[in-house]
Amino acid sequence: MSNHSTKRVNTGISAESLCLGLAMWMEMFPEHTVEQCASLDSRVSTADSGKTNELYRNVGCVLVQENGRLLAVDRSRDDVHGLARLLVKHHDRVKGCSAFLSRKPCTYCAKLLVQAGVTAVSYPPVEPEYLDTRKEEDRVEALLDAGQITQSVFVPRIKMDLDEEFIAAKEISLNDVREFSEKVSRRFWNAECARRMAVDSIEETYNDFQNLVKWFAQIYLSLECVKFKLSVRCGEPCINSPDKTVWTFDPENNLYQEQIAKHMLGIAVMTIQRTVESKTGVGCVIMKNNDVIAVGWNDFPSKIIEEDFHHASDQERDKKYPFFVHAEQNALLARNTTDITGGIIFVTKIPCHECTPLVKIAGIETVVLATSLKPIKEKYRLNYDVFQEEVKKGSFLCYETKTMLD
Repeated sequence: MSNHSTKRVNTGISAESLCLGLAMWMEMFPEHTVEQCASLDSRVSTADSGKTNELYRNVGCVLVQENGRLLAVDRSRDDVHGLARLLVKHHDRVKGCSAFLSRKPCTYCAKLLVQAGVTAVSYPPVEPEYLDTRKEEDRVEALLDAGQITQSVFVPRIKMDLDEEFIAAKEISLNDVREFSEKVSRRFWNAECARRMAVDSIEETYNDFQNLVKWFAQIYLSLECVKFKLSVRCGEPCINSPDKTVWTFDPENNLYQEQIAKHMLGIAVMTIQRTVESKTGVGCVIMKNNDVIAVGWNDFPSKIIEEDFHHASDQERDKKYPFFVHAEQNALLARNTTDITGGIIFVTKIPCHECTPLVKIAGIETVVLATSLKPIKEKYRLNYDVFQEEVKKGSFLCYETKTMLD
């Protein structure tokens, strides 16, 4: 996949591989069950074409704008194809976009891709969204050719070895890793499709897939080992809420919402691979009304600045970090809708003094952390006490993560 890889210094994954990985992760979104990786049968849904009922597989999808900014993330739900949902919802911004899908699109979605002006589509070498019929495949190919839409077929590539020390520290059994890997393989690996569709050799494609599965397993199982706890219990609703509405997102007591929170934090963890600073990588996701509004990670605002500092040592961090745009800041700037009042932000680290007021004025009322809410003391100038003070005042409901033993 070297011909469609955007390389950056120090990053663990290309932009293309991350986007396709996110699409595959979104296909595994929990559907009112604690089981994230369902069987193939449950992945097939019925869609009414007007005259006859046809079966389609669920699909995760990501839209990326021409400037490389991630526009939207979603999946098939509520009897609507995932890609169709995104194209219609963001109709005024999809022209020139690239689409990353967990499966090759069906005719229904392919014609919308052409009409919307999407220029490229990427998907892994696995069973397509539609049932494997020659007529359907021919129609899809005809549409994509007519729209001059570039197709890329590959498995997200990430340099990943299973961290056995990390697994042991999280008290994850190798049997759990094996079971999860088998479920992901049943969903996304098909040797016949890989031989027929992939550009790389079957051996290289399978090796990339195994590395991807290891990455998914490490993220998923590490989050399965935690529970959520409301860090400060207030009798009053959040002060940001003008109508004092009752909180409805409660991953501490609602099992399905717990699974959603873990899935969103999984996306936040995945995005850290795109930061150029592995030691301080932070990722976040903003969600409102079950829609992913934005995804962000900490990064430099300019490639020129990045090149100036990517060789900087730890001793030079005071020179480097003032130039960093934080994950929350990136997400707020890149959000695909203006009004995010009442939204939820899922973030891998406690927001600092720079980000806390921005999250607050944006109207976000719930913060879900991938860590515990405890004091952070760093040599650098960032202050994390501001966020804890806002939580105590009731500006946010904050759910922190605790291990099962806590």
